[in-house]
Amino acid sequence: MGRYWLTKLKDKMENSNGIVIYGIGYIAHCFYKDAIKIGANIAYCVVTDKKSKTNFNGITVFDFEEKIADIKKNNRQVIIAAGELYFPEIKKFLDKYEIINYFWIEEFRRDILADLKINYQSAAECLNGIEEWYSDE
Repeated sequence: MGRYWLTKLKDKMENSNGIVIYGIGYIAHCFYKDAIKIGANIAYCVVTDKKSKTNFNGITVFDFEEKIADIKKNNRQVIIAAGELYFPEIKKFLDKYEIINYFWIEEFRRDILADLKINYQSAAECLNGIEEWYSDE
């Protein structure tokens, strides 16, 4: 991703007490590469059901339930790095254990893309928007 994306991601994670990546698939791998670029403090990865994989890019992978107490105690920021198919289940799981410091990377990415679209409007589009706002007021 571009510099704008990386800056927004860094801002979003700036005050965290260590990042927990929820997921170890393709989306997690893409997020990991960007997190490394911005120097994010990744504590560990978690999955809903750890079968046999214990390592993700050199980071220890835990079963989510093993780390609930640590996540809460240290107010770690959980980054849900999984696709739309798994998001509702993971969110339900986090809510069940009253973990509130989390965000879904795909939703964050969509918000950034929408923001970028606004930022790259032509001058005429911006002026039309301003004109509409003033005429409504």
